[in-house]
Amino acid sequence: MFTRLVVSCLKWLALAAASLAALVWGWFSVAGRSAPDRDQMAAMMRSGEVVRDRVGDGFELKCLLPLTVSAADVSPKLRAVLLGAEDRGFATEPFGLSLRGLAGAVSSVLHGRARGGSTVAQQLVKNLMFEPGDRPLVRKFYEIPWAVKLSRRFTRDEVLGAYLNHLPFQHGIFGVEAASRFYFGKPASDLGYREAALIEVMLASPRNDLASRDPAVVARTRERARTLLAALVRQGVVPAAALHERERRGTLEPPDLGCGYLRDYVAAEAKRMGAPDGAWRAYVTVDAARQGAAVAALDGARDRMSAAEAGQAAFVGLDRAGAVQAFMGGTDYAADQFDRAERARRSPGSLGKVIVLAEACEQGLGLDATVDDAPQPGGRPKDDDGRYLGPIRLGDAFRLSRNAAMFGLERALGRGAVAARARLLGLAGPLPEDGGIAVGEFSASPLAMTAMLAGIANGGYPVEPHAVRGIVGHYGRIVAWHRDVLPKPALSARCVALLDSALRSVVAGGTGRHADFGEARGKTGTTNAFRDAWFVGYAGSMVAGVWLGNDDDRGMAHVEGGGLPAELFRSYLLRYARALAPTRPPVAKVAAGW
Repeated sequence: MFTRLVVSCLKWLALAAASLAALVWGWFSVAGRSAPDRDQMAAMMRSGEVVRDRVGDGFELKCLLPLTVSAADVSPKLRAVLLGAEDRGFATEPFGLSLRGLAGAVSSVLHGRARGGSTVAQQLVKNLMFEPGDRPLVRKFYEIPWAVKLSRRFTRDEVLGAYLNHLPFQHGIFGVEAASRFYFGKPASDLGYREAALIEVMLASPRNDLASRDPAVVARTRERARTLLAALVRQGVVPAAALHERERRGTLEPPDLGCGYLRDYVAAEAKRMGAPDGAWRAYVTVDAARQGAAVAALDGARDRMSAAEAGQAAFVGLDRAGAVQAFMGGTDYAADQFDRAERARRSPGSLGKVIVLAEACEQGLGLDATVDDAPQPGGRPKDDDGRYLGPIRLGDAFRLSRNAAMFGLERALGRGAVAARARLLGLAGPLPEDGGIAVGEFSASPLAMTAMLAGIANGGYPVEPHAVRGIVGHYGRIVAWHRDVLPKPALSARCVALLDSALRSVVAGGTGRHADFGEARGKTGTTNAFRDAWFVGYAGSMVAGVWLGNDDDRGMAHVEGGGLPAELFRSYLLRYARALAPTRPPVAKVAAGW
């Protein structure tokens, strides 16, 4: 009798275990089918975000751009405190889950509380893919299987690095590196135990804020950090010496990342991609280091722009595939929301000579070919010096941006030939058929001209500018995802090499000398009466375009493309390089390094 009872119990237990296993398998299978694939997850983990959140009865666009840092580069003290408080089993837990934490989290959800218990992998999935309005129980249904997938596809340091880069703080601060510079004036690699504890308690509750204007809130935040450190000392997570460390006071000045124009550009692109009417999250190609470098470059030139009577500017940074890395549609979004980077159409001046040279190369001409710098029919165009140099090398005519020589060459190449090449390189809209492209007798946006040069920089393949990698809606549902499509090349490999050499000569010894930084290539553009001044170029993987002018088409005070625009291009590259450099001793002013 007893034996039969034991066997019966074992059978029921086996059946229950099999049923539970089938249930879990079905749960993970159903939820897993809607999970992002590995490439999508990787893109999410390295991307900044523009988020459309519900605020009251409406929606608000938030710009969340991290200063990225790897898990290996943060302070070991920060790592010890965060993992000691958030996920002590991080190094050993299987599949990114903690059974004890999971049970506590499910219990809290069922009882209507908002307690945590999630692992770092789960918190990363939540921060990356879900919206505040998502119901917790439904969110957990997806979050747990997705955290398992995340942990199987990426190393622990990759997961931790992405987690650190996507931690939201108050005051618009996003990511632990930005928080470290904001609160403590130092990089995350230099954080001490006390500073790490302050970061942890501010993450744990929005009621804790070291930058609050209320002294009582600041005092409470510090007290809770001391309490946390004392607990971690008792538990053997950190040494007793941690209690005696002091914090360094930061600037508490939020960095100006000039996100207004970027938010609008991303919102328009997201709408074209099918973003829903409600809340959504767009993973963007822009990061804080590049965007901040563009903002700082423009801010640093304000006085010179004013003196030169240049009322407005546009700045576009791309990579060689067309992904937007920096985007400024004007100098002051609060004062004027018109986007000059994408929507303004201006004459690009001598930037059109790049297209003429490209077509000349495809028709068999080299840089040593002879062109005639001589008067053209009708007396136009002329050069600023009022001279004609006669027969000169094509490479010299391009390097010195000789109008008459390049205009005559364009006409000699055949009616419509250069216009056709411009369309192959991605330029749209009306284009002159007989000579005007060389001197900018057409209109294009700074974004379009920068993308055109990116197509040369990447080997002759036209690019489609884009700032959005992908979009998710409620419960992490992928709404749309950008897919790169390799177009047909617009240039031969020989002509790409020729253009690269010619563009280098412009910067090394021609009209673009003020842009020279890191073996940069580029081309200047200046229109009649100094109404527009351009520089578009590339260095390494970075392509950038600068436009200066006035909305009412007034001329500036002798501003040429080789002057202030070229200097702004160089300043952008220089500031970005500085932003990536190790910051020791700690930075004195956060915004200057962004």
